[in-house]
Amino acid sequence: MMKAATNDLVLQPRPAQGGRPPHEIAAKLETHILSIALQLMCANDLESVTIDAVARAAHVSKRTLYARFPTRQALFLAVLNHAVEPRLAPLRRPLPDEDWRSGLASLLSEMLEVSAGAELRAIERLLLWARDHDPDLVRSMFARSSGQPVRVIAAILGGAADRHELEAPDIERIATILFEAAVVGPRRRMLFGVDPHETAEDRRRHVAAVVELFLGAASAPSPFQQECSDANL
Repeated sequence: MMKAATNDLVLQPRPAQGGRPPHEIAAKLETHILSIALQLMCANDLESVTIDAVARAAHVSKRTLYARFPTRQALFLAVLNHAVEPRLAPLRRPLPDEDWRSGLASLLSEMLEVSAGAELRAIERLLLWARDHDPDLVRSMFARSSGQPVRVIAAILGGAADRHELEAPDIERIATILFEAAVVGPRRRMLFGVDPHETAEDRRRHVAAVVELFLGAASAPSPFQQECSDANL
């Protein structure tokens, strides 16, 4: 049985005189439809996810569905946007400068953890499908799902470098490698089920080890270390 996509969703009936529903209700309805469609894609192959199937599962009319998504392609692309957006939420929270190392590790851990849900395979299938139907969207998705995290990580590392807490001649390259090692690689392993018994704590430890490895190598030397270096000791 398919679980409810949005637990707090209560769709009010339209006014007796008809017309469009209020904006807030319309937005909830659209989120509900996209969540149901994503659940169907998690449980089935994409070919079986039709407009009719989504309408039945979401308990809406086909007319309601077509009014928002005139084609199956439009629905699929909207589902892809809907699925990717929550994975970018951790990037919107500011990190404290005074504890930027642990903050960076927490950010990367959260980004990895939001990828651990059942939607991961469906998102990958949607991306492969979209590559043949809307390559511009796929490039935009990549810029958001990979480029945006790298920019945020680079900003954190750049701030540390400005405070002389980090030595990194190529901030953007280090940010890219750090993101790939901490998030992209483990996400790929999850996709292929390499370690089905992996826990959230395992993933947290992995991220912490990656951050320690990379930032330990790039840490600015202490005054004593710098003095020894200057003296060729």
